[in-house]
Amino acid sequence: MKPHPPRQTLRLLNRNMRSNRAQDAAVSGRIAIDEEKLSRIAGHFPIGITNHALFQKYASFRWPAWVRVLTAPEESTRCASPLLLNNVMRDCIFFTNLLSHHGLRIDPAGMINPSYARWSIETWLMIGDTFVRPSDDRKRVKVERGVTDATVSVTWEAGACTVRQTIYGARTDIDEAIVETECVMRERAEVMLLFAARPYDLLELGGIKAVEIDNEGMTLVVNGDKAICFADRPDTVFSSGKDSCRDILPSDRDRLEKSCSEHGMAAMAVGYGLKKGEQRFIARISLDPRGAISPGAFDLKRAKEDFVEFATVRLKNGTNLHLPDRELQAWWYGLKNLLLNVSARDVAGRNGSIDFRKAHRVIMGMNRAGYFPEALKLIDYCFKRFSPEGRHFSFDEILDACHLIEFAADYLSLIHI
Repeated sequence: MKPHPPRQTLRLLNRNMRSNRAQDAAVSGRIAIDEEKLSRIAGHFPIGITNHALFQKYASFRWPAWVRVLTAPEESTRCASPLLLNNVMRDCIFFTNLLSHHGLRIDPAGMINPSYARWSIETWLMIGDTFVRPSDDRKRVKVERGVTDATVSVTWEAGACTVRQTIYGARTDIDEAIVETECVMRERAEVMLLFAARPYDLLELGGIKAVEIDNEGMTLVVNGDKAICFADRPDTVFSSGKDSCRDILPSDRDRLEKSCSEHGMAAMAVGYGLKKGEQRFIARISLDPRGAISPGAFDLKRAKEDFVEFATVRLKNGTNLHLPDRELQAWWYGLKNLLLNVSARDVAGRNGSIDFRKAHRVIMGMNRAGYFPEALKLIDYCFKRFSPEGRHFSFDEILDACHLIEFAADYLSLIHI
């Protein structure tokens, strides 16, 4: 059996191969492209082309905030290519119930997208005969994470109405997120609150083939799955109908038929009339793609108290810092919050493999935050999936092994301090 070549030799060989490819490209008059980078972005090309085609076909659709930014008149040059990709607004808050594998992504305009799906739910107002969306003016939207209780809040207003949403977690038969929406009307007006199922997420368009309200009128069924359950029966339903190639309109009020689209652009919304004063509405979203959410008696006050208490205990576990600067203190709890929302999903690479570089950063962070049980779960997950091919390690496999050894040794050294 031949000995493995040393690490430096592998690096030199890899560097020489890249240099030879660069020279070949230079001789042929082409610019050399890093093959690893090319392979990473190649998967985005079909998404960008599909997004652009849907954007053109459904020209009158109401698009998410990231599409509006890309297609604004002052940014028209960004859409000159046949690709429509979100490279301007990928930041979001990720929320879980601190137990679930999947969660919700909340973008800066308040759009809520389950991490396992390509659709989202948005909260709109209908003032008179006009739809008003927070993504139409993102400056008036405030999205925050509660650093000490792990909840997420979204606040915005339009006209005489202020909308405040609080998102917290629960666990029944399945993992759930509860969206509690409080509307405050300062004067009498013809205003309606809408929960709109939208066929897009933070990256892709065309995510809903079919959406309908169930027979009881309490649950939205998206792509055949019971995904969103409401505590109260809606006053009205808006549906774009069967493959009509258009978005919902104010005139679609009381249209109960199933919305379908072969291109994945089906849309539907449920509406609740608002009165002067304060009103509260509840929507429950499944965090488990395999489990169906169902209506039923639910103690929301107890659920929120239990989640806040559970999150507070989890956040105060591990390493605690008491800093004189309140902002730095909030940053520390915010970082711990992020680590508690990490799961094996976040260290997955391409083709179901493990991204050991990403796992290295996450586990080292967990070690320093004192979240040793969480770190051990990820270490065990990575060890079980480290399976080099053949009897000789490739250069990438050697690097993966180095990451694996380092974060495991770091864990072992710190638990004995």
